[in-house]
Amino acid sequence: MQYFDFHTHLDFYKDEELDGVCEQIVENRIRTFSASVNIDSYIRNLEIKNLIIQKAIEKGCSEAESKKLVTITFGVHPSYTKNLPEKENEALNLLLPYYERTPFISEVGLDFFWEKDCPKEVQVMHLLIALDAANKKGKTVLLHTKGAEKEIFEMLQDFPRIRPVIHWYDGPAGIYKKFLEKGCLQTFGCELRYSNIIKDFLRMTPLELVLPETDNPTGEPWLGGSDSSPLLIKRIYSDIADEKSKSVEEISFILNDNLGRFYKENLTEE
Repeated sequence: MQYFDFHTHLDFYKDEELDGVCEQIVENRIRTFSASVNIDSYIRNLEIKNLIIQKAIEKGCSEAESKKLVTITFGVHPSYTKNLPEKENEALNLLLPYYERTPFISEVGLDFFWEKDCPKEVQVMHLLIALDAANKKGKTVLLHTKGAEKEIFEMLQDFPRIRPVIHWYDGPAGIYKKFLEKGCLQTFGCELRYSNIIKDFLRMTPLELVLPETDNPTGEPWLGGSDSSPLLIKRIYSDIADEKSKSVEEISFILNDNLGRFYKENLTEE
């Protein structure tokens, strides 16, 4: 049984934590998808991927197998758009090469709830750049939607070739049902242990639309927990299994099938 973590931030770990993090990913063969929040984040993620590849080869893995352990994706998180150009042509020239290179786009979106420093119109401009780039190639996009669920749902109608994944949704139930009707995949993670609302969302979500994530290393501590290691994904598989009345083995098969059906052609090497 192979675990995968569809959304984490390897570059957020402290330098002194990285060796242990890489060791756990390699030893447990956790297929890891590390999202970026800006250009510097993306470059650091690629460096960490090389560390993991090196460690995996030292452990006897083939180079091809080692490379498959970690996929690095590029995106500009809404909270980081305030540090980028506010003119569309300048932002496009800067970011488009990265959006063309990444196997899928992650993490982008809007945050009209927590984010107070970046104007809404700047966030929207940057999201539209990402959505347009994804739509032209039919790429997957992982979306942060906090406080802007309705706006993002409406924006997606103009980009029919995108494959949307909604990250850690906790907005209005009515909009959530619309995302499900549209066939958007949904990530579920450490919040299942803490939120009855998130459990309700998982119960109403068809298993074929579910992907597992940790949002490491900040998600679990933010909720009051202490485990920010890659091994947290094992608990999340168990929590999904409990809510869906399945065994962990059954859930693992379904989740891996979801990954293969929806993303195989997008997961090329950077």
